[in-house]
Amino acid sequence: MSVLANRHIPVFGLCPICKRGAEDLKHLMFTCDRAKEVWLSLGLQETIAHAEALDRSGCVILESLLRDKRRKSAILKHIGFQEIILVGSWYIWWQRRESVKGEVAASPPKSALAIHAITTNYAGASSAGQITEEKWSKPCHNMYKMNGDACFMEDRCGAIAAVLRNHHGQALDGSSSLVSHVRDAPSAEAMALKNGMMLADQLGCSNITFESDCLEIILACKGEVDILGPYSAILSDCFILAQRIGSVSYAHCPRGANQVAHKLARCCYDSNSVISWDNDPPQFILAELVSDVSLI
Repeated sequence: MSVLANRHIPVFGLCPICKRGAEDLKHLMFTCDRAKEVWLSLGLQETIAHAEALDRSGCVILESLLRDKRRKSAILKHIGFQEIILVGSWYIWWQRRESVKGEVAASPPKSALAIHAITTNYAGASSAGQITEEKWSKPCHNMYKMNGDACFMEDRCGAIAAVLRNHHGQALDGSSSLVSHVRDAPSAEAMALKNGMMLADQLGCSNITFESDCLEIILACKGEVDILGPYSAILSDCFILAQRIGSVSYAHCPRGANQVAHKLARCCYDSNSVISWDNDPPQFILAELVSDVSLI
């Protein structure tokens, strides 16, 4: 900074993000309000606070974190602690750089999701494990994808869930609800589809693909088979909703590519409570969301 000042290049001592602290390495990486929120979303706020107490130098704090004996991340146990610290530090710096250039930085929870995804890519590339073929795919540019699934039990009760994501793979919204007196499993899947369509209609989304792992329902929606099952009335409601939404398509996906909606429905049933969110998804589906957007 002093070199720039000597060359008569304007410099400012305050942090361009929070406008309060003096911008040194410690503030940039650890004590800036936004950096703290990112570390909080990564589940590392207590670890960072403990390291901050060791020294005033940002370099020393970072070194102490990298020399820490723990080996696993706080939230996703399949990635390393040191790797999440390095990627997190770089990402915080990169978003600070983007903000200075006038770009809009993502919210701390979304930044944490991106950090987990980048670190997961590294972990996957470094391991000798097999690459799974059942992979969720992002929708095309400026389109959305709604994944739906149902948890159906022998007593004809269960839960349904829907998750909306954009072409970046970001989970924008999600909802789940309990159901009872359901005739059969395909009927439960049809109810999950209707739940997703109602959510899309409420949000005003169009250009959307509705995806399910129930091939019977998807073929019925595409008109490739006759609708003769007990879910015919439910699909009739779905077709009315589809006309309101506009630019609707349907796609089948394997169970392995529908894990986010599946886990959301299962947790709704197990907890016997409705689970919904907008923008910031619950932490219990974070691993599945990260897996879906990782490249490996």
